[in-house]
Amino acid sequence: KVPKKKRIEVHTYQTALNCSKCEVTCHYPCNPNLWMDFCPVFWRSEEFFPTMSDIALPLTIAFISNHSKILNTTAAVAAAVTAGVVSTATSVLVRNISTGRACKVCPGKCATTDHANELTKWMYVQEEETRTLHDIRKKYDDAMAKTLSFEELKNALQGEAEQLKFEIIKAMDEITPCANLLKKIALRGDPLSTPEY
Repeated sequence: KVPKKKRIEVHTYQTALNCSKCEVTCHYPCNPNLWMDFCPVFWRSEEFFPTMSDIALPLTIAFISNHSKILNTTAAVAAAVTAGVVSTATSVLVRNISTGRACKVCPGKCATTDHANELTKWMYVQEEETRTLHDIRKKYDDAMAKTLSFEELKNALQGEAEQLKFEIIKAMDEITPCANLLKKIALRGDPLSTPEY
């Protein structure tokens, strides 16, 4: 007996979210009335709704740079600052919803366009199947052709390490000006570290 994928009809009034590319059921039962991007396989609430860390830095910089103005102003300025926070939060939310979502369940991490709510789901079923020695040998030879040699694996890992090194350097170049700006506008510059204290 060999496990095979088969489409099986689901119960009445229920649908399954199936990936047409990977031929798997990603979510069952799935609500077909839900907007596809809000299906649990495509998102977590932390991705859609901004955390304080997303809006805290712009608000902190605005507060510190305008500290004396804020202390001497009326509620109108406070409302403007609040509006800035709301617009920042809204832009983060819109950016996160509008970006292409990837499935967190199917093996190919496919996009929402490859998924559909259907009245069937994919299941593995044990079936009798006759296999010939030629078929098994061909499958083995195909798998052996796909394996990497030691040199190819070494070169692939070195290339990946170089790419990561480049990304780290790029991130450090972005972080340095922000850290310098924070040091410049800090209320108490260069506080003592724990050992110095």
